[in-house]
Amino acid sequence: MNVLAFDVGGTSIKYGLVADTLEIISKDKFPTPENEEKLIDLFSKIIEDNLSDISKVSVAMPGYVSVANNKYLYGAHLRYDIDFSKLSKFSEYEFYLDNDANVAAYCEYFQNYKNKYSNLIMLTFGTGVGLSLIHISEPTRLGMISYAVFCL
Repeated sequence: MNVLAFDVGGTSIKYGLVADTLEIISKDKFPTPENEEKLIDLFSKIIEDNLSDISKVSVAMPGYVSVANNKYLYGAHLRYDIDFSKLSKFSEYEFYLDNDANVAAYCEYFQNYKNKYSNLIMLTFGTGVGLSLIHISEPTRLGMISYAVFCL
C-alpha cells in the first residue's frame, strides 16, 4: 500500500503519495500554515482525500520531535507545537514522525549506501540547517540504526 509523505519546512510543505516501489504517484506543495490548527486541518484534508489509497503517513519536521508522543516540539523556523494525534482518522493508518535531517539521512543511507558503508553524516540546507549522524550499532526504532542529531 502507498505512503503519504509530508516534508514540513519553515516556509513551505511538500507532500506526495509514494508507492511501495518508491514511484511518486502524485505530489504538491503549499505554504507552511501559521499555527497548529491550520496545519492539522490541511493535513487532515489531504489524508482524507487519499485515505483509500494509503496505509501509512510519514511526516518530516524541521526541529525537535517526540516520536513516542507523535508531537513536534520546537524549531527555529516553526515556532508552535503540533500534536499529530489530532489528525483526522489517526487510528486508520500507521504514522511516522521524525526530524527532517534524520529522514533525509535514512533515505540516502538505505537507498544508496547501506551495502557500501556503515556510517553516514548528512548535512541538510533549507530554511534552516540540519545534521544527522548514522552509525550502525544496535537495533533501534528503525531497525539497525542508532543516531545522534545536532540542531545547528
